Amino acid sequence: MTTNPQHARAPYRPADLPVSPADRHLAWLLAEWRRRSIAAGWPQPAAWLTPGAKAAVGAFFRPGRIRGACAQLAADRADADIPLLAALSDLDLLFLTAVGRGASDSVVSAYIAARHARLPVVDGYDQVCELPGEALLRRHLMRRAADDPADRPLVVAVEPQIGAYPAHERLRLALLVAQHVMEVFGTPAHLLDDGRLAVVAERQDALPALVRLAGLAPYDPILAATGHAAVPTVRASVVTVLRDLSDAGADDGAGGRDGLCVA
Repeated sequence: MTTNPQHARAPYRPADLPVSPADRHLAWLLAEWRRRSIAAGWPQPAAWLTPGAKAAVGAFFRPGRIRGACAQLAADRADADIPLLAALSDLDLLFLTAVGRGASDSVVSAYIAARHARLPVVDGYDQVCELPGEALLRRHLMRRAADDPADRPLVVAVEPQIGAYPAHERLRLALLVAQHVMEVFGTPAHLLDDGRLAVVAERQDALPALVRLAGLAPYDPILAATGHAAVPTVRASVVTVLRDLSDAGADDGAGGRDGLCVA
């Protein structure tokens, strides 16, 4: 397929007309998927169209090949260092455009496996969501305490309120919350051992306002791009202010939860 400026609504329609109805359908699906993906915030518009993207669209016309096509798409996205949230959203948008519902867990599992085979997750990061884990947060706070014993930052834990959706849809929503929390606090979000997210609160003077913002449900670009009523949604999160984690191994009776003492 080549770009054809004569067909602005189907930019990937083959230039050598006439074409079959199946070719026109494929060209429309590719163009509409790309339009929705870029509308939802795809980070590299110029690099969206790859052999894997073409294979994923073509697989809808060749039953039984969608998982292999998604694996090829995963390799393309991993090579381009596309964030997992953007890649999963893009995959769901393909299915929402093609069949009116998101990708299945089996397809997404194949996608994530292919991505991690291509781009291994760094030690200390969660193998599925790719967020830094609790051990890295503890290490970071212990280094800060060693450098400056008076440096006692607060840690804010956020518990996303997500319904009983399939695993990959819960993962996408959790990543949306993580992105939202990072934007609010301006610091990395870590995945705690109990499943909550945590960030270090550097601006304690603005803590009440930041906590309120962190609890809001995040903006979902997929819902905005598709207007699809069946797109899973995340509710407002439960936010808790914690003590720092540098000495979290002790239980001081202050309402600890897996070693995290509530302030």
